[in-house]
Amino acid sequence: MKILITETQFDYIINEMKFDFKSLFKKDKIKDGVGYVFAMHPKLSDIGTPSQYSKYLDSIYPSSKFKNIVFHGSLKGKFEKMDKQYYMTYWTTSWDYLMSSPIWASYQTAAILNVKNPLYSDKPMGDVDPDLTPQYMAPRYTPEKYDAVIGIDSGQESYGGLTIAVRNKIVDVHILGTKDDMEGFKKFVKR
Repeated sequence: MKILITETQFDYIINEMKFDFKSLFKKDKIKDGVGYVFAMHPKLSDIGTPSQYSKYLDSIYPSSKFKNIVFHGSLKGKFEKMDKQYYMTYWTTSWDYLMSSPIWASYQTAAILNVKNPLYSDKPMGDVDPDLTPQYMAPRYTPEKYDAVIGIDSGQESYGGLTIAVRNKIVDVHILGTKDDMEGFKKFVKR
């Protein structure tokens, strides 16, 4: 069945009703990395959808200058919270890069970071003495005014993504998939 309308009726629908036709075609944007987080923490699917989780993550640190989900690998276990006693922690946006090392692939942690004043580097990052190897960016030797260094880790080029080194005493870290995260997600979905 077809319904024919006049041009006047069409103008009324568009102008008076303020109907947003673009919204009919807009797909929900799912943040890169959410699929991996749902695979790491299957209970998240009992709470909501990847699209809802993406929106929830955007609400955690709305003024952060770095919005990506990041991953960290360790031999010691997953993080439940950040240990501020360590000076710096390296994270990556590339799941493939994380999984490229048997050490990093042992235990994976995903997070959202509250970065306020990052330094962006076009040099490969590495924990090296900058006086001896000026071709590398050494995050631990950057001025204290920066809370993070964002760039590409030495050896990461073929995997894509970014590496971000954060000063643990300054940067707030929201660990994904923890009890607190799941409770926050439940509250967000119920709103």
